[in-house]
Amino acid sequence: MGPEHLGAAIVLAGGVLVGAVNIYLASSMLPTAVADIGGENFYAWNMTIYLVAMVVATMLVSRFLARWGNIGAYLFGFAVFMVGSLACAASPTMPVLLVGRGLQGLGAGLLSGLGFAVIRSALPRRLWTRGNALMSAMYGVGNFVGPALGGLFSQFGSWRPAFVLMAGIAAVCGAAVPRVLPRSERSDAQAPIPVVSLVLVMAATAAVSVAGVLHDTPAMAAGIVVALMLGIGFVAYERRSERRVFPRTTYRAGSSLKWVYMTLGLLAFGVAVESFVPPGSRCIDHERC
Repeated sequence: MGPEHLGAAIVLAGGVLVGAVNIYLASSMLPTAVADIGGENFYAWNMTIYLVAMVVATMLVSRFLARWGNIGAYLFGFAVFMVGSLACAASPTMPVLLVGRGLQGLGAGLLSGLGFAVIRSALPRRLWTRGNALMSAMYGVGNFVGPALGGLFSQFGSWRPAFVLMAGIAAVCGAAVPRVLPRSERSDAQAPIPVVSLVLVMAATAAVSVAGVLHDTPAMAAGIVVALMLGIGFVAYERRSERRVFPRTTYRAGSSLKWVYMTLGLLAFGVAVESFVPPGSRCIDHERC
């Protein structure tokens, strides 16, 4: 990749990287943050709100590009991510931190989607494969850098500067956007958004999250049942709707695509499950913890 395209590659990869890093950065620092501002009951919401916001923002990428073009959409994504990071850094209570995480997730989801959508106009055709590989690799880099960086700041009992650092990185990348990315024409075309599917997913996630902060066992069980019913409703709606999250092929008999998505979901569940569990809850014998 020549120097004439290096700036564009850095911005595209950087947008994906800041989102990937923040998936586990906050989780590794959350025990320190909880000790400082409280809110242990909302521990799992830190990751939930961030990931849900990312999913929603990813669905809006085409609309942002159509309305504001490459540069405008990227500047908006970095700005929202930066504001969310600063809100996390300054948060006096857990609810404020969760709002900041939501803003971070919106910015991160937009930036992640933009990277793969803008690559065809930002890089020449011969570099498309390398560019896609570079951005995909950023998720792996984030899985290492996020916990390591969060652990480093937590080691010194100072979690707020980590969010300030992420805001600074977003500001630097945002400042480079007008210089390295090509301008694109705006369009009135609006890609359809699977609103109902997204609402069902968010409602199911909210039901599980609410169940997690309840102390009454029947109420917790009811929350989980509601989440399962919403999940079933999501699949039923997707199978007959023209506006869906997954490709139509996913729901066809004999298609292997649904097994691919289920495998990815199980792998993600196995890798990320501890990010939703407070450290004290991971020890069976609490007297020895």
